[in-house]
Amino acid sequence: MDRRIQPLIVVWACLMAPVETLAQEPDDPIAALATRGMELVTAERYDEAIRVYLEAYALEPLGALLYNIAFIYDKRLSAPKRAARYYQQYIDAPDADDEGKLRAYARLRTLEARIRLAAPKPIPPLPPPTPAREIGGWVSTVAGATMTLTGITFMSLAASTHSDFEATDDVLSRRTLRDRGELQGVVGDVTTSVGLVALAVGMTLLLWGDDDHDARAGPGLVFTGQGIGMEARF
Repeated sequence: MDRRIQPLIVVWACLMAPVETLAQEPDDPIAALATRGMELVTAERYDEAIRVYLEAYALEPLGALLYNIAFIYDKRLSAPKRAARYYQQYIDAPDADDEGKLRAYARLRTLEARIRLAAPKPIPPLPPPTPAREIGGWVSTVAGATMTLTGITFMSLAASTHSDFEATDDVLSRRTLRDRGELQGVVGDVTTSVGLVALAVGMTLLLWGDDDHDARAGPGLVFTGQGIGMEARF
């Protein structure tokens, strides 16, 4: 058989070419295997047909055999990824004819589009969880600032009440103003003290660096022999 036309004959084997076309040289192992492959395709024994075509390709790397395999994966077994791989190998084969390349390229583009549509959509990664220390730092800072402002307000009210106390000569009014001022002063002192402590704790949690070597860059608090200091990490 003429090797220049044999690849085209083998390609059309999968498209139901007559068996007689491939039996012109019974002693030719490539033609014999191609005929056997066509018979297996006709019998719908596609996996065996692929093995036969691969055996023929091992004897002689004809691009048409790759097309046959791609055709089976594409039209018979509905395996688009494998079909696309063999269509590409056929396109790259040095002995592939132009018409076959165009046909293979068209199928390859269709299969690639189908593969992309069937691919599962990637799940976007979840945002990293905010460390509990950072959450606690913000809560403590906001609460501390609120309590400090509230305490300062009560202390201002206590000062205003004391001024009213000093300005009046009525005994009952002075007693009422004294009690009110004392209460306002106590509430202001306690609330301000607690607020400042909470504010300091919150700022410490926000600025304190990680204990390991992967501490994030930025300002941080450090204990020194003389007290608490600031440091910058890069």
